[in-house]
Amino acid sequence: MVTDLAEQVEIPVAGVSQGGVLILSDSVMPGWTAWVGGVPTPILPADLAFRGVPVPPGDHHIVFQYVTPGWTE
Repeated sequence: MVTDLAEQVEIPVAGVSQGGVLILSDSVMPGWTAWVGGVPTPILPADLAFRGVPVPPGDHHIVFQYVTPGWTE
């Protein structure tokens, strides 16, 4: 992992030969967004409680970012 903070997680993924799903053992909750290779990507509930993102073949930089729902600056 490159970054593992309360509001942001960054993970480099290299050499994915087939598409798959990256699963984090953090709770799936509103407010999280994800990007795979800079592309906004839907977060999937994984095993009912965790969050995952689809990962296509290749090398990718995956970012999860949390913003409290309803929060404005």
